[in-house]
Amino acid sequence: MLKSLFVGEAKTGTAQFIRSLFVSWISFALDFFICFLLVNKAGMHYVVATTISFTVGTILNYILNTLWIFRNGPVKSRKLEFAAFIILSAIGLGINSLCMYLFTGLIHIHYLISRVLSGTIGFVFNFWSRKYLLFSDSLLARRLSRRAGSRAGSPAGRNAGGADLGGGCSASGDSDSTDSCGAEPGSPECRS
Repeated sequence: MLKSLFVGEAKTGTAQFIRSLFVSWISFALDFFICFLLVNKAGMHYVVATTISFTVGTILNYILNTLWIFRNGPVKSRKLEFAAFIILSAIGLGINSLCMYLFTGLIHIHYLISRVLSGTIGFVFNFWSRKYLLFSDSLLARRLSRRAGSRAGSPAGRNAGGADLGGGCSASGDSDSTDSCGAEPGSPECRS
């Protein structure tokens, strides 16, 4: 059971959540270390340092998310997926920075303790937004897939469950049919 949480595809919500925690801890450790260095060694303001360290942690987080947690997301264009990931992360950064300001600037909690508190709040938002908005069959993911399909002149593809994302592949499941991509519905050629 423990092996299934860390090895192979993360098929269950529990495995995705556990892996997200692990990825977030790794990303947060990098973020925290960079924030500490920028404030204590470079003399940077804690909000500016948090923005820089959060950005570096977010890039690592995206790479680990797409390689280990949500490998078969419905958005087939990595550029659009990364752009949406950055936008959602920017919202997370806003939440994170606001929490840093509230905890450190107004309540006067030490900035490193505030960083842990704001990181926890940010994790909840980031996991929810990635799982339910970006890496699922959500309205956002369907629109990004359609946009990717129209830009490339090819169908947008399907999500991991085989649902049609509106890019031209038929969801009929009829083995005799082909569609605008010229391949069997659900085939790898239809996912490009």
